[in-house]
Amino acid sequence: MAAAGVATLVSGSSGGGHQAAGGGDFTPADSSCVTVAATVRDAAASALPDGARWGQPRLPEGAAPGQCGTGGLFWLPFQYRGHEAELGFEGGTGMTQQGCDPERRPVRCQEIDGGEIGHLDSPEEYGVLFERDGLYFFLGLEPTAADPDFTTDQLADAAEAVATVFS
Repeated sequence: MAAAGVATLVSGSSGGGHQAAGGGDFTPADSSCVTVAATVRDAAASALPDGARWGQPRLPEGAAPGQCGTGGLFWLPFQYRGHEAELGFEGGTGMTQQGCDPERRPVRCQEIDGGEIGHLDSPEEYGVLFERDGLYFFLGLEPTAADPDFTTDQLADAAEAVATVFS
């Protein structure tokens, strides 16, 4: 996945989690990489079509499962419609990049309250770039010759749910 450096994922969470707008409590009480990845998985799954079976998050090889103090990069394996795939996440808070980054050639820009979502559909990247209030991340699938598992509209819905993790 192509992305710039990332900053802190979860800002000073202490005690319990943050209540997400959709009623699900997605913000982890601690910011270990494993917990953040599982919380992002649950948030994304809540906004994507039913029927996907989600596995355990996969951190980069050699990454410590401890604190995600400098940002997050992980993959969320799932099975859907008879085949296996992974939803990738990379990003964090305190970022200044655009969701509709022209260098990454989004096929469509979607304005949201306080930010934007760039819809990517190219041989290099399939997914969405989310940016709002200093939070920036890429949520996407590996490009394949076959039809993608989810549309970029569905991934944009998932990105808005994932953003509640970092509120």
